[in-house]
Amino acid sequence: MDTLDLDHRPLIPGHPLGIGMLGCGWIAQDAHLPGYRAWGLPVTGIYDIDPVARQRAADTFGVHVYADAEELLADPEVEVVDVPARTEDRAPLVRQALRAGKHVLSQKPFANSPAEAEELVALADDLGLRLAVNQNGRWAPSWRLASSWLAAGEIGEVSAIGHDFETSFAWTADRHFNDQAHFVLYDYCAHWLDITRCWLAGKRVVQVRAEDLRAPVQPGPARTPWTVLIGIRCEDGTLATIRGTGAARDDIPPVHRFTITGEGGSIRGQVLDREEVELLRPSGTVRATPAGSWFPDGFAGAMGELQSAILQHREPSNSGRHVLSSVRLGAAAVASAEQGGTPVDLDLEL
Repeated sequence: MDTLDLDHRPLIPGHPLGIGMLGCGWIAQDAHLPGYRAWGLPVTGIYDIDPVARQRAADTFGVHVYADAEELLADPEVEVVDVPARTEDRAPLVRQALRAGKHVLSQKPFANSPAEAEELVALADDLGLRLAVNQNGRWAPSWRLASSWLAAGEIGEVSAIGHDFETSFAWTADRHFNDQAHFVLYDYCAHWLDITRCWLAGKRVVQVRAEDLRAPVQPGPARTPWTVLIGIRCEDGTLATIRGTGAARDDIPPVHRFTITGEGGSIRGQVLDREEVELLRPSGTVRATPAGSWFPDGFAGAMGELQSAILQHREPSNSGRHVLSSVRLGAAAVASAEQGGTPVDLDLEL
């Protein structure tokens, strides 16, 4: 097998389905809409309660603006509803779209709690609809290629995973994220928890420990903690760690590194701001700079997988059911942090 030939690009159906967007704030306009445009995914129209956001989307992308959510959901041209609304507003919109008979792509974090996530998955099942989660990091080129190498057995059984990021969260100070008690831990790190969940497939998680701390250099108005440390322990002794800080200067390049250690070798790389990955084995090292970028290709990847699954009558790989484990890991991390880093026991089969 030529490891460089493994496909890491988004899978887009030949005849994509019409998308309606309930919510069109900054992430929708910075990533969702550019990704859909770049990959030929048709947006039938959008609705947002904020008239400024609606107008900006119309001016920038030329999309149709519906009068309200009900009009969008009543349009038969809308076959899939993308819900990139804020976490606190998301679940009611997901329910509304499902009850209108639409397949749904929910933004991450999927839900405010495991119980809420389970309820949404059950509702979609009852209605015979597909519900997927926009865990777009799964299509970050370096993570995607690493996942393909793991699936191909290139390094054998995984024994350790490490993530380490340094970036600036100064941009959160004047946004709603600043009001979230655990923004970095539960929202930002949802990507890191989710990809770790994928790489630990087949293992049983027995404990999660986490802390989120104010960095010494955080300005007073920045309320949500910028530094996190998460440890995930599996029954067989496999350990995954996520260490990150948002206290780096915003005038130097950020970095997001990862390492996967296996019985037959290691995978190391970077994502987000710099996409590169290498496969190290006794027989030699393969280095790759995969094409594309997390933003916006990952967003097209998440939507493309849902649409492909709908057309192929199968469950999407990023289904709400699959992401339930990621939600449970995030909830356990928050519970541990709120107890000062006390370990939280789990019995979670991945």
